[in-house]
Amino acid sequence: MNSFNRVIFSVVAISLLFFAMSAAAQIDKKPYSEWSEKEAQKILNNSAWSQTQTVTDTSGTFNSGGIQQRRSGSGDVVNVNFRVRFFSSKPVRQAFSRLIEIQQKEKLSEPVAAQLKALSEVEFSDHIVISIDCDAPTATNKLQLAKAALMTSTAAEFKNNTYLLTKDGERLYVQDYQKPGKDGFGAKFIFPRMVNGEPYITSESDELVFRAQVGNVVSINVRYKIKDMMFGNKLEY
Repeated sequence: MNSFNRVIFSVVAISLLFFAMSAAAQIDKKPYSEWSEKEAQKILNNSAWSQTQTVTDTSGTFNSGGIQQRRSGSGDVVNVNFRVRFFSSKPVRQAFSRLIEIQQKEKLSEPVAAQLKALSEVEFSDHIVISIDCDAPTATNKLQLAKAALMTSTAAEFKNNTYLLTKDGERLYVQDYQKPGKDGFGAKFIFPRMVNGEPYITSESDELVFRAQVGNVVSINVRYKIKDMMFGNKLEY
């Protein structure tokens, strides 16, 4: 079992729920154990390693327990947020770890603290991992359909329409897929880190695009600036 799977399985019992917040911060200027909740949320939702694609849902209804219910006002507009993150980057995993510490009021058991430390420090030497999670301020059909698509889709269904794209047009298609688990980190799209013996992403890559089709719900299309992904004097992705 590679380092990616060992760490994912070791933290599977830790559940984490979070919503979008924003706060500008020089996060690499201090240890992640000192990050505030706003700083950690910033890393996870709007940073060099994480982008949020928002889709509006005007359906006005959602399904609950097989019963269709109507929100107040059929014309209500609800934003469904798709969080697209470089899970293989240390800043993202450190932000997850920090939020768990804060939510547990920093009274973690030694085993859980050790698992979080391993999660935040492990090196992803073989893979690039992009995670997708989605949330909304209230339940909507689109949110439920998106969650269902992420839960039931297979790697084979993503292999032809999910890829990374560099500025020079070189596509790197997804190698494997893991559906969302109890860890709360979302669905995981796994790509090889090396192509023909060379890193797919380098400091000269300039810009990187991630594209994926999530069921019939949304086409994910987000961009990352490689020069902004430096963390601790190292390119983190």
